[in-house]
Amino acid sequence: MDIANLIIGIVILAFFIVPVLLLSQSGKNKKKKLLKDLETEASIKGIKLTESDCWNESALGFDSSSGTVVFVDESKSERETSIFNLADVKSFRTIPPMNSKQDDIADLKKENRLALEFSFKKPGKSDVVINFYISGFGKMTEHEQKLFRKWSILFRDAIQKTI
Repeated sequence: MDIANLIIGIVILAFFIVPVLLLSQSGKNKKKKLLKDLETEASIKGIKLTESDCWNESALGFDSSSGTVVFVDESKSERETSIFNLADVKSFRTIPPMNSKQDDIADLKKENRLALEFSFKKPGKSDVVINFYISGFGKMTEHEQKLFRKWSILFRDAIQKTI
């Protein structure tokens, strides 16, 4: 009787563990695919990414030698890709605003949105907005906060060097 209970327990446990493992694996595969798509877009244009990250359904990369940004967003019905040079940027802002110090925002969890917005010198070229988090689309994670801080500082410093 103990062996039968053990087998039943293992089978029941497997029903709970297998779906969790499958979801975890699909998330890893999605991340790999996003990074591969980002690398493919960059290589088509001859860009060598020195920094790259992905979160949710977005991937962002930067070539520090040429100042080129590559952004892939698959959160909408059609995949959007933006490739631009920081030298072409007229203005850059973070939402919420961050000043020159990394610790300007003590608690990003209180914010409704984390985003980077690029406006361009060339009239007619539409702004590029990179959303890390929008309220109402899940709970904000530490990963999104870290990436927002990292890329905010990286782009702010890179744009100041181009001026």
